[in-house]
Amino acid sequence: MPKGKTFTNAVIGTALSILLYIVPGLNIGSPLLAGAVAGYSQREGFQGGLKVGLLMALFLMVPGLIISTLLSSIPEVGGFLGLGWVFLSLLVIGHSLVLTVAGGVIGGLLSER
Repeated sequence: MPKGKTFTNAVIGTALSILLYIVPGLNIGSPLLAGAVAGYSQREGFQGGLKVGLLMALFLMVPGLIISTLLSSIPEVGGFLGLGWVFLSLLVIGHSLVLTVAGGVIGGLLSER
């Protein structure tokens, strides 16, 4: 099978991850599942899965930071929660980043079989 294009697979994986965030029950594992799909599509083994997973993580960080910034700028939310909101946002973004890279590596390893 031909090897995938890293940017295209990362964009598809990012879109899949965002769509799966909406589905109840799948939202906590959506970065892992979407990363695995992107890593498998890459067809370059561990290195390709890691590469597409890191690029996906970068793409997923952008909407997370935008949403976090918008919500913290609301006086009722930002003023009430303050530092707790920042910590929660970083926790959610970190969770997504770790699972995305892990999913990309898992998908890359599965593509070698």
